[in-house]
Amino acid sequence: MSKHFFMQYIPGDWLSDAQVSQCRPATRGIWWDAISAMHGIDRCGQLSGTIEALARVCRCRVDEMRAAVDDLRSTGAADVTVSNGIVTLVNRRMRREYENRQAVKNRVDRHRQNKKQRECNAFCNASDTDMQRDNIYMSEAKIKKNISLPRKIPSPQAVELAQKLREAIAAGDPRASAARKDHLSAWAKDIDKLITEDNRKPDEIAAAIAWSQQRFSFWGPFVLSRRKLREKFDTIAGQMIHDRGGGHNGSSTTQAGTGSDESPGSTSVRRTSRGDRIYIPRQ
Repeated sequence: MSKHFFMQYIPGDWLSDAQVSQCRPATRGIWWDAISAMHGIDRCGQLSGTIEALARVCRCRVDEMRAAVDDLRSTGAADVTVSNGIVTLVNRRMRREYENRQAVKNRVDRHRQNKKQRECNAFCNASDTDMQRDNIYMSEAKIKKNISLPRKIPSPQAVELAQKLREAIAAGDPRASAARKDHLSAWAKDIDKLITEDNRKPDEIAAAIAWSQQRFSFWGPFVLSRRKLREKFDTIAGQMIHDRGGGHNGSSTTQAGTGSDESPGSTSVRRTSRGDRIYIPRQ
């Protein structure tokens, strides 16, 4: 089966062709089968063979094929040549398109071949100086690629604060993943970024660690790693300022009947981080 499974068909061109219209109906049917066979042969626009072979291709009897060949020759609907018993039928339009495609293909092939030849000549004719310069550039690029910048070592303050944070987390929950970490380098790097990039003082960081990890603290279950501490540090710092102004961190408890948190009955009062009061029956 041909890879060209369809062809362009313009009914107006077929019906308006005076030479085709002069052919007998049987000739037009045979000629259409011949055009279809030409399309299947790489759209070459040419079909050759004996009268018997053409009759089989065009699906007709031998006498009908001979009459169709004479009709096509007399009307000029196709170019017909006979040589040594071989009949050649040519569709002029399809043959012209085929030759144009072949010319384009040959031109593209020549262009690609010339391009390869020019590249080969340029490489072969390159001077030793050019080759040495290219080698130098390649060596410099390779050296730059392999050179790695020295790693920044965290400051002693960052290491101390990282150790303090990990110990505070482990005191609250000995089974926490942070408590099982043996090395502090990664922890100290994030703490060091708090100091160098976020412009936080070591005293502020130490106070935030102690405040967030105290018992009954709202932030205790949330700050379980150095990344979380850096991510929430601004919020924690703001909450600390709020608590210094009279708020609580969820850890203060007052007995009923003392101060403004007094509630009826034998209960104790606990404030949440948002300042809401919770009444808890005393034991």
